[in-house]
Amino acid sequence: MSEILVNTIKKADGTGSITVPAETGTVVIKDGSNDVTLNDITAGGIYLGGTGAANHLDDYEEGTWTPEFASDSGTDPTCTYDNIQFGYYQRVGDWVHCTGGLRTDSVSGGSLNLAIKGLPFAGESTTTSGTTCRQAGTIGQAYAWSGNAPYKLDRARAYPSIADQLDQIYHEGIDAWKETIAAVKAEYPKP
Repeated sequence: MSEILVNTIKKADGTGSITVPAETGTVVIKDGSNDVTLNDITAGGIYLGGTGAANHLDDYEEGTWTPEFASDSGTDPTCTYDNIQFGYYQRVGDWVHCTGGLRTDSVSGGSLNLAIKGLPFAGESTTTSGTTCRQAGTIGQAYAWSGNAPYKLDRARAYPSIADQLDQIYHEGIDAWKETIAAVKAEYPKP
């Protein structure tokens, strides 16, 4: 393994520099007017854009989590998951970005509203509204669910994709599409 030992690195024109003084181990980046100091980033974090408390980043983390369907305040459904059940997250300070996928072979029971549990961190707790979680994003191919209406999930799985339905309407006409939808509804009727 090669090793290069230097105290200062400068641009070709001699301006600006990156310095690592041996006595502090602190990295100093100079461009003339906006000097940036990177303090001991392994022990105390890093300051970005200034040295105030608001500029201090002291936590970064990546990992995995396992999403599961749950009820937000009732009885959790019983689910059998197929091979799609995964989650990844990145945490930067107090912000956590979660992504993942979840698909079931069967769902039964449960009550009230559908939720996803297993997130890697708890939402912030407040005295007025209990546990909260600020969120933004997209959920793809999410279908209506109710503990008293499992036929909705069965229908959702049985319907052709939207793209296939549009192709059928274009190539075979609206009556053929209506027959396809009616067959799914007949196989999974409302109780």
